[in-house]
Amino acid sequence: MAAALTVIHVLFASFVIGSLFVESLAMVVQRRLPDEEHREGARLIMARLHGGAYFPALVVAVASGFLLAWMEGLLSEGWLAWKLVLVVLLVGLAMIGGQALRKAALPRPAALAVHVLVVLIAAGIVYFARIRPL
Repeated sequence: MAAALTVIHVLFASFVIGSLFVESLAMVVQRRLPDEEHREGARLIMARLHGGAYFPALVVAVASGFLLAWMEGLLSEGWLAWKLVLVVLLVGLAMIGGQALRKAALPRPAALAVHVLVVLIAAGIVYFARIRPL
């Protein structure tokens, strides 16, 4: 059961991080599109990715992660608290990205900063997940 739950958790966490990575990169790239119609189409596609892939994957990843930590007795581990802080930061970046998609208001430097932060935070999450005591 724990092995299957680990596979589900890692798979859906990858979906979450991947969709945020693509979304933040698309926010940077869509600014370079020449026509407003094209920019609006790109925003629509990214908004559908955000609502249709990111949120369901986030629910499954968080639920499976908590269940897995509970089953393995890791809820009191110190490294898990830091991992959860990074997860909350990642969700916050996703909220900023979702708000920017709805309003089309995120300037290029901020969109690039969100893109870089998604990569750094995701790397931190993977680091804390990997260094847990065996």
